[in-house]
Amino acid sequence: PNCRLTQSRERGAMSVSDLIEKLASTQAALIKALQEEYFCDDVVPPQSAFGWDAEALRAYFESGGETLPANGSGGNGAAAKPAAAAAPPPPRELGPPDTVASG
Repeated sequence: PNCRLTQSRERGAMSVSDLIEKLASTQAALIKALQEEYFCDDVVPPQSAFGWDAEALRAYFESGGETLPANGSGGNGAAAKPAAAAAPPPPRELGPPDTVASG
């Protein structure tokens, strides 16, 4: 593909940074609402929850953080419990996936 960075944007269009900030803020509000709805402030979705659909997020909160989507991306698959032998990673804030700078 012929993709290139340009400096011109339509007047009033949000920058990528603005959109990412808005997305992170919206996701944080969604997680807070689900924590309040399910009375589980201590349940924090893993980083991989970025992009889960509503069904996968609800299943996760309904299970107290025990149920993860079977396909790892939310929806379109039955929920699965994580392997008992594997220790879960420490909870992290939900947000955009980590990026690695190349250079």
